[in-house]
Amino acid sequence: MLDPRKVDIEVGRVVSEAFNELGITVLACDLSRIEWSVLVDAAGRRRPPFDPDLSKEKGFKDAIVAETFMQHWVTLDSDYETSILVSGDKILQEHVLRRTEGKNCRVVEDRDALLNELNFLASDVEASTAEQVKDAAAEFIRGKTEFWSAVVEVAVEESRLSRSDEGLTTSNTRIGSYQTFPPVFLSKTLRRLKFSTQIIIHRVADIWVEHKYVQAQSTDKASQFLKAYLAASLSEYLSAPTPRPTGSEAVNVRPMSATLPPDDISRIAEALNKYPRMGSSEAESGEPSATLFPHVLSPIKATVHWSVEYEMENGIPRFLPDTLKRDNLLLEV
Repeated sequence: MLDPRKVDIEVGRVVSEAFNELGITVLACDLSRIEWSVLVDAAGRRRPPFDPDLSKEKGFKDAIVAETFMQHWVTLDSDYETSILVSGDKILQEHVLRRTEGKNCRVVEDRDALLNELNFLASDVEASTAEQVKDAAAEFIRGKTEFWSAVVEVAVEESRLSRSDEGLTTSNTRIGSYQTFPPVFLSKTLRRLKFSTQIIIHRVADIWVEHKYVQAQSTDKASQFLKAYLAASLSEYLSAPTPRPTGSEAVNVRPMSATLPPDDISRIAEALNKYPRMGSSEAESGEPSATLFPHVLSPIKATVHWSVEYEMENGIPRFLPDTLKRDNLLLEV
């Protein structure tokens, strides 16, 4: 039986080593500097940073996070330093921004947004331009259908060379749809901005299913099998997965669409109906002993590094389409 105390000690050791390796320092909260009367009053009245929703916890831990952040924020050099709060909690975000009045303070939702922010700070992009660049990049790359079609072609070919499709014998592999997510800013060199974007490519292929594995004794049972198989294998493909929210909504480059229209499903059903009794006798009589079925392959996931030049027009960044290029493509294994 595990000793909870030993588990806590070991977890603490692993976390401490990871923090040391990554150069992360845990800021202590000076409890003597907290205005407890104000905090207790806010908790009782469920004022920010506490959650006004009575069905949820008040958010005492969020309050301590806010106090710790503020204690660090007041030590910053107002001319050169910035604190960044990473939190998906809207109430906490608004509370911190209100107390700091937005001075030397940035609030981001997640890791990707933090990476964006740090890369902008490391580049010579002014803070007032940074937000405009991110929005402009998302709008710009969203409409580049030819660019993404070329990316899909390369990703599919590299995937074909680097892996087998789950050990299955497949044919007629086709792309059902592809999906991109908001770009992440990487760096800036002169007038060229570099970004990375994640892409997911959905695929369907035909596989041979031997009739001996289909225990259907009648046309009705064959039809039931077909419906069950399609429901199980195509459910994920026919409905797009919920995009991961990152700053703004994920972008569907083109609409999700079923590769198998009703005519195809009817064709497979007819093939099954020709062989209401599926067994070894079919093979002996010279009849086909297997049927093609649609099968959802695991999606191809990749990260695309791309870059484009820009110019400022009336204080707004404008990307130059002719300068867009794909720098690299990394497949997720």
